[in-house]
Amino acid sequence: MTILLFDVGNVIVKADHEITYRKLQDYGVPGDISRLFFKNAEYYDFGRGKIDGMGFYRAVIEKYLGIPLEYQQVKDAHDSHLHEIDRAVVSILERIPKSQLAFATNTNDWQTEKERRLIDLTLYSDKIFRSNETHMLKTDNACFPHIVSQLHVESGQIILVDDNLENILKAREHGLKTIQFSNAGQLLRELERRGIIS
Repeated sequence: MTILLFDVGNVIVKADHEITYRKLQDYGVPGDISRLFFKNAEYYDFGRGKIDGMGFYRAVIEKYLGIPLEYQQVKDAHDSHLHEIDRAVVSILERIPKSQLAFATNTNDWQTEKERRLIDLTLYSDKIFRSNETHMLKTDNACFPHIVSQLHVESGQIILVDDNLENILKAREHGLKTIQFSNAGQLLRELERRGIIS
């Protein structure tokens, strides 16, 4: 049995960091500084569940932004990058049996909260691997072996659908098949070509 392992951000939930950068700039954060928001050690620790939202907030204010924004301002700016569901991708999910679907997402407490307001992934699968719960990002060496063991299949029976090339390459290192996502039409054609959807 083939299992499709879907990324969430930028595949199912549309995401755009530029929205966050613009919101931070509206709060007075310089443009070049705003771009440090998602690219720092503390954000990766947030994604691995090593620190919580308050820990990330304190770090980003003290180390990077340099402006005393309120907690809710930082959270709102962050959450704004997840802005809508890709309905065309959801229609593809609806064509795949629940037993053949799983999700693997690099996420944090804030992103998970926003994601759950936009879509209930449990309608499509009960196999959801969140980095802040597994304490591993998809680029961490132990991540995909852990997912494979939990899915109880051979790695070659899993197809990762992900927009991020680093995640794709890491999955291939561990024997997973991959589809690098660009849009719903391209994904549907690839799934039809592989005989997964007819």
